[in-house]
Amino acid sequence: MENLFPALALMGLDGFLICACLGGFRPARNLSYSLATIIGICDGAALALGTTLRMHAYASDIHWLEMIVPIAIVTCGVYVLFLRSQERMSSFPRVVLVLLPILLSLDNFVAGLAGLHLSRLFEATLFSSLMSGGMAFLGIGLGVAIQGHLRVAPHRLAGYGLMAVGLVTALIP
Repeated sequence: MENLFPALALMGLDGFLICACLGGFRPARNLSYSLATIIGICDGAALALGTTLRMHAYASDIHWLEMIVPIAIVTCGVYVLFLRSQERMSSFPRVVLVLLPILLSLDNFVAGLAGLHLSRLFEATLFSSLMSGGMAFLGIGLGVAIQGHLRVAPHRLAGYGLMAVGLVTALIP
């Protein structure tokens, strides 16, 4: 399991950054903690699903999946800013909270399909869930701290933060 730590930490980094962007929504703090838990569950499940499909030879050319996540994250950021500009956003949009864990788990799914070495699938799935969920919880704490110190409007931190994470994700090979 030691050899998987760096790979799983990198795959959990997206959830950490996204939750840091969303942590400033004080009315939705309980929803944010639920989001962190769901991110962990989705990451572990996606890794297991990708590995299982690879073991059964269902994997094919998957490189197109790599661009879905950055595009979707930037789109979520633009959507948050759009809703706020229309004065229709009192708390964080639930549709974004439902889509984000699924979108963020695509990197784990691709890693499973691509052949991340997993000798023990159950342990790797559990470790991936705990790592991603834990990093997402830390991200929420960071987002709350940033919101408190910078006095940035939560929708701006979330919208621009999501867009920045999406763009950075697109640039990293």
